[in-house]
Amino acid sequence: MSATSAARAPDALRDGPGDARDLAELATEPVAADGLVVTLRARSPARGMTWLLCRAAMPEEPGAEARLRRAFSLRGALSPGWAVLPLHLFATLDGPVLVLRDDGGGPPQAGAARDMGAFLRIAAGAARALGRLHAAGLLHRDITPASLFEGADGRVRLAGFGLAHRAGEAVPEEDGMAGTLAFMPPERARRADPVSDARGDLYALGMTLYALLAGRLPFEAEDALGWIHAHAARRPPPPSRFRAEVPAMLDTLLLKLIEKDPARRHHSAAALERDLRRCLEDWERTGRIEPFPPGGEGDDGARPTRAPRGAPAEPVEAPTPVRPEAERLILEGRFPEAEAAIARLMQAASGEAERVAARRLDIRLRSLRSDFSGAIRTGAEALPLLGIDLPPAPGPAEAEAAYHRLRAAMGGRGPAALAGLAPMSDARLRDGMDLLASLVVPANFVDDALMFVLLCEQVRLTALHGLAPASAQGIAWFGVALAHRFGEYGRGLEFAQAGVRIAEASGSGEVRSATLVALDQVSAWTRPFDFALGCARAALAESRDGGDVAMACYACNHIVSDLLVMGAPLGRVAEEIGRGLAVARGAHFEDVAAILGVQSGFVGALRGTGALPDRPPRSAMTPLLCWYWLFRGIVAFTADDADEAEECLARAGGLAWSTPAHIHVMCIHLFAGLLRAARGDAAGLAPHLARMRGWAGLNPGNFGDKALLLEAEAARLDGDTLRALSLYEEAVAAAAAGDRPQVRAIAHERAAACYAAHGLEGAARHHLRGAHAQYEAWGAAARAARLAARHPFLAAGRAGGPLLAQGHDRLDLGAAMAAVQSLSGEIDTDRLVERLLGQAMTVAGASRAALVLTGEGRTIVEALGTLDEGHPAEGGRIAVRFARAAPSARDLPLSVLYSVIQRRRAVSIPDLAEPHEHGFDGYFAIRAARSLLSLPLVKGGTLLGVLHLENEVAAHAFDGSRQVLLELIASQAAISLENARLYAALRMSEASLALGQRISRSGSFRWNRATGEHIWSDGLYAVWGADPAGGPLPMEAMRARTHPDDRPRLDALVADPRGAVATGPHAFRIIDPAGPEGAARHVELLLGPAGPEVFVGVLTDVTERRATEAALRNARTELARAAQAVTMGELAASIAHEINQPLSTIVAQAGAAERWLGRPVPETGEALASLRDIVRDGQRASDIIRALRALARQAPPEHREVRIDGLVRKVAGLVSPEVELKGAAIEQVLAAPDTVVAADPVQLEQVLLNLIVNASEAMEAVRDRPRRVVIASRHDAAAGAVEVTVQDTGPGIGAADLARIFDPFFTTKPTGLGLGLSICRSIVEAHGGRLECAPVASGGSRFLVRLPARPGAARD
Repeated sequence: MSATSAARAPDALRDGPGDARDLAELATEPVAADGLVVTLRARSPARGMTWLLCRAAMPEEPGAEARLRRAFSLRGALSPGWAVLPLHLFATLDGPVLVLRDDGGGPPQAGAARDMGAFLRIAAGAARALGRLHAAGLLHRDITPASLFEGADGRVRLAGFGLAHRAGEAVPEEDGMAGTLAFMPPERARRADPVSDARGDLYALGMTLYALLAGRLPFEAEDALGWIHAHAARRPPPPSRFRAEVPAMLDTLLLKLIEKDPARRHHSAAALERDLRRCLEDWERTGRIEPFPPGGEGDDGARPTRAPRGAPAEPVEAPTPVRPEAERLILEGRFPEAEAAIARLMQAASGEAERVAARRLDIRLRSLRSDFSGAIRTGAEALPLLGIDLPPAPGPAEAEAAYHRLRAAMGGRGPAALAGLAPMSDARLRDGMDLLASLVVPANFVDDALMFVLLCEQVRLTALHGLAPASAQGIAWFGVALAHRFGEYGRGLEFAQAGVRIAEASGSGEVRSATLVALDQVSAWTRPFDFALGCARAALAESRDGGDVAMACYACNHIVSDLLVMGAPLGRVAEEIGRGLAVARGAHFEDVAAILGVQSGFVGALRGTGALPDRPPRSAMTPLLCWYWLFRGIVAFTADDADEAEECLARAGGLAWSTPAHIHVMCIHLFAGLLRAARGDAAGLAPHLARMRGWAGLNPGNFGDKALLLEAEAARLDGDTLRALSLYEEAVAAAAAGDRPQVRAIAHERAAACYAAHGLEGAARHHLRGAHAQYEAWGAAARAARLAARHPFLAAGRAGGPLLAQGHDRLDLGAAMAAVQSLSGEIDTDRLVERLLGQAMTVAGASRAALVLTGEGRTIVEALGTLDEGHPAEGGRIAVRFARAAPSARDLPLSVLYSVIQRRRAVSIPDLAEPHEHGFDGYFAIRAARSLLSLPLVKGGTLLGVLHLENEVAAHAFDGSRQVLLELIASQAAISLENARLYAALRMSEASLALGQRISRSGSFRWNRATGEHIWSDGLYAVWGADPAGGPLPMEAMRARTHPDDRPRLDALVADPRGAVATGPHAFRIIDPAGPEGAARHVELLLGPAGPEVFVGVLTDVTERRATEAALRNARTELARAAQAVTMGELAASIAHEINQPLSTIVAQAGAAERWLGRPVPETGEALASLRDIVRDGQRASDIIRALRALARQAPPEHREVRIDGLVRKVAGLVSPEVELKGAAIEQVLAAPDTVVAADPVQLEQVLLNLIVNASEAMEAVRDRPRRVVIASRHDAAAGAVEVTVQDTGPGIGAADLARIFDPFFTTKPTGLGLGLSICRSIVEAHGGRLECAPVASGGSRFLVRLPARPGAARD
């Protein structure tokens, strides 16, 4: 095992392995495991010694690493008499290894194999060890069987201190729910005001002893929520249920230890130890245990100490002294009134001292208002009054001169000598020192040279004239300026420490806070980060005590900055920012609030929960701008936006002068160097590497990992790959030793890139996993997600056991997501109700539940949920019983129910043992409950029901956050219940629709044109002859099943569905896969829009309808022909009858004339008379014919405006079935949509109908080409006419026939009368148009109808 050693303890060679490299030589065997950490017994053959080694169960597990480090940090508070003592912590490439003292033995074994006496001795020993732990001021917070070690000497010792905290110490947010859930006390799981005290340890010990005695836990659960519910709501069965020989007194004692209510447990481990030793004494003496009240009189153990949550415990503020009015107004944030009060002070000032004091208040007010230039002007006006002359705009030369004057005044003395100076006796100079001190902060934000001159003057005057109240602040901040200006970090630390010592001697909290902030700022370069953070926290406490709100705000900002560079979990940093914002906003210090806001945006961007603003805040505070650009550059770097990162970091570097010796200056150089390296710029990397080398030489613990990282990048750019890889590994190890996950993550990531560039994918993956784990440990979820998206194997490899720690936020989010997903995915009402009650009871920790539904004038109890205690093996499971009855006082408190129904607001009773407004309800007399919550189920303002929950064993079971979570679930439940009701109605509607579609042989569909997605009804599969199991047919398959002659029409529909909407319905043919070859079925399509690219439609099989219609038309045709024959016969008879008379007369008169002329002597007179009669009778016959023609024409036509394209579509739709039965198809190419003609629509329909039918009949003999009737329209706007053509693909009309085609009684059909085209021409001409016929070169004929027309909207 290769490793890098951590710092050794002085007794390393005596008590443990020499360093991490020695670990590889040890023989190991497993001893215990608690899910995250495994414990091994290690033997050194060479030295004959053994130790215990603790390491993460999974490499790169950040939770385990944090636990090992915490356990090691507490070693000074532990005693080998009752604890397994940590000796060393070594950093290895697989994570830290904690070396423990080995006292022999190991965790006790569980179950019936141990006798009762042995169990009681272990239990009493465990209680003794826990009592010693509590007496040492510690809480264990994660006691499990693996935490108890029974040594070779018979003593029971505690181990596993990875989550231990000092009593009274704040528990970080990320540790709130950490621990082994199977042993966690219920009060720890509360989101609001969780409790972590000695009684929680007693509960965990009780669960541990229960498992040791009974061989199992009282409950079982599958997940975190299941365990939380079990601890909160399930009644544990006595251990004797699983092990019959357990004495009743032990049942009583252990059940008391695991009471839900902490107040009902033993008050201390000492009381528990006494009870257990009494049991042991009885058992060893008599073999049984006499009953006694457990935890009774004489309990002298310490009362439980409650650890506050969130911020560290704040010191009790001293009574605020009475302050002048202006100062009080400043503290209260009433700045305009304070300004007026200061003006009054200036006017009323009777002496120089009072005027200076007023000006100091003015400077303070201006600084809080970010008017730094105004503050400096005020001070510059006052300083000459006190005999202090400073250059108005000092430059480098003036700063150098001021430094030389200071050195001359100091002589050979060092900073420490300043603390021994006598007090400054000159009151005027003391006022001047106060004024100089008030100007340092505004000067820092405007002009670093001016700040340096001010500080030099303060220290110089102190050296010459003694200590003034403001000397401490000036000396401390001079140390910061010295480090910044000359890089003298060690000398700067000495001045800052001297300032702090002087401030401590002065007794002024206000002065101490300012010096501590300075010490925090300069110490990070030479002392551990923990030291700097401690200074900042002390500064916050001092400033609050002293009432210096401005310095309190600065201290909050420094705390956050320290935590960021230390790599503290970002969730913890976010909490600290929240507390700082509260301080800054309370002080009305907008600039510091803006700084904290920028830090909050930075943390949110890294966590993936927020973002930095697009533009920096408007402020005169230059450091705010510097940090904004720095944080934005880092965020861009983590987002792989090199251009943005470079620009932002360059801006931050240009403003770094305003943040003297601030630790974020290091961040600028680190990320600027990494960026230059990523871009292959070795020369650009060099200056940043040089700075980092210098800082690492001063403080390798703080900066060694970063220097190694940049060294590795430089070696990579130089082509020295082996050295680069070695340096990356050293950087990882150094960052691990310093517990800085952010540097460790970047080192892993850069190493992975280097390995991958040389084809070493295995090593690259190892480092990518490390980077991903460290980003997650830090809380940089956005970068972790980016890595996982780029490298999918990272998202698949993280496994976690059911007992891993989870924070409240993560647990609540998981619970909410699981419940909402479970409920939202269910539409069966019964299953929905079962899930709702199960989820609600589990999330809430409820032991009873009821679901009441309202609506349709009824209120019914739909179902009841209870814990089925008849399943001890399951620790009680949730059973749901459907009641579906009117509410009863046996099921739930009716007063609570009707209150929720009437008010539509939740009713929560945290403790039913206390008086409450529903105490009169008879339900509480028959049912014992400790807490309840009733929630309305409301959707869209409508009350759908009530969800009622109870916990029978614990008060305050439904805390505020739990109620919020339940309200979320209730909201989803209301939606799901309504959806289930609508779904049931929809199923009935769908059943009716499906039946209608089967009867009508139709099917519906939904088509997303953008995605190509189809959704079909069952009826549509039948129309297409497709198998529903295969899903909707793709478009190509539908096209293949369409008749070849109709495919262009289908293609046009697909290409322009919106046009198809306006022109439907659309008819085409589908090849019938079940019919004989070539058989086709006729279908009609109706289409409608349902979105921008979404359409719905109905496809109907009209084959049978078409056949029926065709048969009807044929019958009508035959009937018409028969009627026509009869009519023609009658007409012929009538004509014969009418004409026969004049013809007979003509014949007779002609014969008579012949006879008159045939006489020997012709009778010409008589013959002429006969001829005159012949003429008369011929005229009479002509009149008869003329009358018949007039009768045929009937009345003149009635004209109105008609849209020609609409008329064509109508006729084509009417005649299309008949045409298709003849094997032909109609195509429409219409281009006159808005053109109208003045016409008789019936007569024009007769014309078009005749032309289309003639065209289809003319193609009956065609077999070698498609039979198509093409109808086209065109508007000739110039001529004021519209043309409609009807063209066929038949054999055409011969030239001889073409000349007579419009003659009456001329026909080329064997059954025709020859009147159709003649009548058509007469009709067209009667409308002022003309009808023409012409042959088509490719075959067929084209008839042209041309009519007068105009554009416009028709009235039809």
